[in-house]
Amino acid sequence: MPKVKDIKISLHHLCNEITKELDTVYITSSGNKFLEEIDALCVEAQIQQEKKLQKRRSDKIMGIMKLVLKVLEEENWGFYYKNEPIRSLNTQDGGMLYEVNQVDLDEIERVLLNKLESTKEEKGASCREHTIHHSQQDEDLRQNEN
Repeated sequence: MPKVKDIKISLHHLCNEITKELDTVYITSSGNKFLEEIDALCVEAQIQQEKKLQKRRSDKIMGIMKLVLKVLEEENWGFYYKNEPIRSLNTQDGGMLYEVNQVDLDEIERVLLNKLESTKEEKGASCREHTIHHSQQDEDLRQNEN
């Protein structure tokens, strides 16, 4: 039968092992996990700074778009469909009435937003490819130096 002293030593050793396994994990808003609080704070600061930058860009773009749409509306300007600029309408007396086949302002806004998003995604992909390319070049240089 084990002695009480041996059991206490064994339990103390087990407790030390458990406390080493159980540690605080810091999780950023993006889901990244860090054991050191300072690392998590640095990454979170970068995440928040990027979010603010994206919000500012988005607000600026939306401001420009609203200004353009406001000018179009105030000046009574508009866009029409090139493939069918004039649309004919039948009247009750059998005559024809013609109107400009104008693009709705909501449609213009939707298309502009979609185009801006696709352009942003293309630039992001291009930047990632550029970064990967340069990372590979840096790695090749380091290997050549060794």
